[in-house]
Amino acid sequence: MITLHGIPASPGVAIGPAWLYQKVQLAAYEELSRLTAQAEQRRFDCAVQEARAQLDRLYEKTVREAGEAAAQIFDIHKMMMEDLDYLESVEDNITNQLYTAEHAVACAGQEFAEMFASMDDEVMRARSADIRDITQRLLQVLTGGQSQALKESSVVCAHDLFPSDTMQLEREHVMAFVTELGSHVSHSAILARTMGIPAVVGVGGLVEALSAASGTVVVDGSQGLVILDADEQTLADYSARRQAYLREQTDLQVYRDLPSRTKDGLELEICANIAYVTDADNAAAVRADGVGLMRSEFLYMNADSAPDEDTQFAAYRTVLEKLEGKRVVVRTLDIGADKVPPWLPLPPEENPAMGWRAVRMCLDHRDMFRTQLRALLRASHYGRLAIMFPMIGDLDQLRRAKALLAECRRELEAEQVPLARDIEVGMMVEVPSAAILADQFAQEVDFFSIGTNDLTQYTLAADRLNDKVADLFDSSHPAVLRLIQNTAQAAAARGIWCGICGESAGNEALLPFYIKAGVRELSVVPGKVLELRRALSAIDASTL
Repeated sequence: MITLHGIPASPGVAIGPAWLYQKVQLAAYEELSRLTAQAEQRRFDCAVQEARAQLDRLYEKTVREAGEAAAQIFDIHKMMMEDLDYLESVEDNITNQLYTAEHAVACAGQEFAEMFASMDDEVMRARSADIRDITQRLLQVLTGGQSQALKESSVVCAHDLFPSDTMQLEREHVMAFVTELGSHVSHSAILARTMGIPAVVGVGGLVEALSAASGTVVVDGSQGLVILDADEQTLADYSARRQAYLREQTDLQVYRDLPSRTKDGLELEICANIAYVTDADNAAAVRADGVGLMRSEFLYMNADSAPDEDTQFAAYRTVLEKLEGKRVVVRTLDIGADKVPPWLPLPPEENPAMGWRAVRMCLDHRDMFRTQLRALLRASHYGRLAIMFPMIGDLDQLRRAKALLAECRRELEAEQVPLARDIEVGMMVEVPSAAILADQFAQEVDFFSIGTNDLTQYTLAADRLNDKVADLFDSSHPAVLRLIQNTAQAAAARGIWCGICGESAGNEALLPFYIKAGVRELSVVPGKVLELRRALSAIDASTL
């Protein structure tokens, strides 16, 4: 029996035979004469057209099987494949380097994948896998390769697994996904969670270990364990765990229609974090009490140019309408430093996490900031909007952001554009200075939302993306909890609400502390909403 350890990517237990998914193997590349370069360019152009058609079909299949939110990745792949910088790189490889279309695509793909992989931001690093996925698709078209067929129920194992690989497999035969590469924020991991398929990623030595194994594979997606050639006792134990997990997921559904309330009647709001517009469907499906964090930067990161006012307005309006009157907190643009859209070239920084980002950058790019604020204000007419400024560290930043928002409101009112009369305006508390001076900030805003991820790394001087100090990154550290308590108490004293939208919002062990401190809103990934609602219902707040 061989036990391998990886990163938990999607919860659940699966038991079955392993099926190794292998990529298309390419023949050695040949260089061209200039006479045939034009023919290779035409081959590439045709491959792009065919790949686009395949992605359209995958989008439709994914909508049927996993919903629009999961399918959006294939629209993103189309956009990335049609990016001018990418296309020009391939064309240069063909025309000037005299590469075949296959070689040109492979080289351009490697260049762009390495660029994304070197970024500090975890979400942007995950884009490296998207580039490799696009590259593999184009190479498959160019070489006439066919996708592998999964014909019986199996645990799908691979060195790496792209979203399109995931969706091309027959869903009814997929018991689990296991890969050597990947992270919990990679799109394949997200797809697995959306589809309810157990998954473990980052399993070093998986493919080599499989070559020496022959028996049943056990996958524990909750613990990040993969067991090869499991013995009878292990199989019996995990079979029981699987049945218990399935019963638990069924039992959780009763909490969809129950209020987010403690045993003694104290009500909190358990909201959903979303990144894409279509994620609002997931929030609505679990009856989240609202959206506690909409990351608006993904409207910018997935575009070839800065999204205009109408584009943003349509996106915000769609989310507000999907939530049907529940509050939607939109965080204004948080880009800069390591999160740089392709249309906004910025110089690299030594320490991007504490650099020129979020509201700091927006206040220096007032026209771009104004466009977003106008779009948000216009959308406010269609639901219950709240606007939140990130990375606020001092009162001057907050006041300047609020002043620009007020200026945009006056402009739109003069244009007789319908707006909501009352729009809550708040701030992220993620910089220690904001938590320490929370009593002063509370006089300026309608709410606080504590971003525990950044607050923890700044308070403990522990980079949350650095594996070497991972043991120091602890959102339950007494220093972090004291800052949370200080912030919540300052909010209560002023009569405004305080929420938490970082990863630790879903930490059930901290629920009693949050309630006692005065936190009244928790925002988590949609898949965690029902679990948190159940945990809340078991607490008697009067005894805390």
